[in-house]
Amino acid sequence: MIYNLYGKSAVKVVGEKFNESSTGNKISMYACSILGLVPFVIISGSRTIFTGRDTEFYLNTANYARYLPYEYIVSRFPTIAINGHYQKVETGYILYNKIIVEIFKNPQMVFYISSMIIIVGFCKFIYDNCDNVFLGIYMFLCEGIFLNSLNTMRQAIAMAIVVNAFTALKKGKYLKAIIIILLASQFHQSAVIFFMVMFLYLIIKNIDQKYIFLIYIVPIIIPELLQLTLVLFPRYASYLVTSDLYTVKIGRILILWLMIIIMYIYNFKRISKDRDVVVYGAFFLVYVVLQLMSLKITGMQRISFYFEPFNVILICKLFAIKSKNNVDAVILCMFRVIIFCLVFMLYLNTASSLEFVNWR
Repeated sequence: MIYNLYGKSAVKVVGEKFNESSTGNKISMYACSILGLVPFVIISGSRTIFTGRDTEFYLNTANYARYLPYEYIVSRFPTIAINGHYQKVETGYILYNKIIVEIFKNPQMVFYISSMIIIVGFCKFIYDNCDNVFLGIYMFLCEGIFLNSLNTMRQAIAMAIVVNAFTALKKGKYLKAIIIILLASQFHQSAVIFFMVMFLYLIIKNIDQKYIFLIYIVPIIIPELLQLTLVLFPRYASYLVTSDLYTVKIGRILILWLMIIIMYIYNFKRISKDRDVVVYGAFFLVYVVLQLMSLKITGMQRISFYFEPFNVILICKLFAIKSKNNVDAVILCMFRVIIFCLVFMLYLNTASSLEFVNWR
């Protein structure tokens, strides 16, 4: 139902906007895409306590935070124990709940506001790093990042904030990037994983061009880098050893990963001089490795989520590559069609997503 609503609203709103005017720009596309995602906010915000255990926990946390004095919350930094939850919860998230409930007098508003933060945060990341904003937002939905947020709302808020540290990093604003990471960690401390993203980006960005191929050994050393990161920030060290957090299955998505890798290799000479695209490619491989590792250690999937938004940007960059000749144009078109169809079949699998193709 969620994706049908998206197909009927976002595509219709954005499509009509740009069919009316050929002068539509990136900012207006971003604004219209945000407007088209309003149904997601409504659906997510309308969840009840009977939806599932995660929804019940978030509502209970909001009600619990309502009665805690501000002084008590701050004094318990960095985490507070919540009745009925197996882990302590970040004080920043508790403070966030308390402010919302005090203003609106309704814990349900936590869902509405959180959903809007998640959507705006990720869309801002896409706007800053992707020329085709609508395609980026569409792929964001295909990746299932927002859908996962219904279960992992705290981490999704942290992700929506922390991915924008990457934009600051690209601009050389390192202090701002660090502040954003620390802010995100107040919603879910696993956001400190982004320090590893920061470290990898700086290495890849500054490596000599003739050694650029060496960056593809990064996925091999990921376990060691994670060990280092989580030794410094031990709260989520259990992610490296826990094998029964939940069930992880990887099936047909392997075909999609393979097609993206083949398209990347085919275009490597053209994109190797664009260091940002090389970064996205390396992060995609890290994501794939972490996903495969999650078959044995399920906590790795949670860590992989911090690399998943870069998949969206990578696909958009690959789709934007210009052909050199007619044969190359046919090959690139085939890659685009296959990858898009795989995304359609593996993630959306609803008739409404065809409206995107028709609109384009």
